[in-house]
Amino acid sequence: DLVIEAVFEDLDVKRTVLAETEAATPATTIFATNTSTIPIADIAARAARPGNVLGMHFFSPVDRMPLLEVIPTEHTSPATIASAVQFGRRIGKTVIVVRDRPGFWVNRILIPYMNEAGQLFAEGVPMELLDRLMTRFGFPVGPITLLDEVGLDVGAKAGKVMHQAFGDRLKPSDLIEKLLADQRMGRKNGRGFYHYHN
Repeated sequence: DLVIEAVFEDLDVKRTVLAETEAATPATTIFATNTSTIPIADIAARAARPGNVLGMHFFSPVDRMPLLEVIPTEHTSPATIASAVQFGRRIGKTVIVVRDRPGFWVNRILIPYMNEAGQLFAEGVPMELLDRLMTRFGFPVGPITLLDEVGLDVGAKAGKVMHQAFGDRLKPSDLIEKLLADQRMGRKNGRGFYHYHN
């Protein structure tokens, strides 16, 4: 059995869900957390079965993004890693196994890209142009649309984690904090960089 949680990016909430899942499932059940910012080792620190815990980081929008990061801790068993990789491939994802480090693999690449898009926007480049140029270049969605899809709150949290880990070279743009102060969270509440109508 495999349980994949995708609750709010909060360490205590994720630890609670892990504990509840372990209490309600057989000893062989794998627990995967879909976190983009929290170290997997921190989530698994109090696990009853740490060998069964790992990260499975899906990307937004999940139906369009083919990549899946599988993130084991030093305690994750090889069988758990193999099962997660096999599951990811079975659902059609391109699976990579990465180390449990700040940003994992993708966010270490993505955050500088997103920061630069924020800087360009702040300097007056239209957001529609930024999105259009990057989709023409080959990205499935542009950086502004991606921020709205992921959620500006999640983007801000990921940006802070990377800034703490890597210093000023990954200092986030102030733009997202300004949008969040205006209750703009992205597609999830209908207002981000763009407006969304249900």
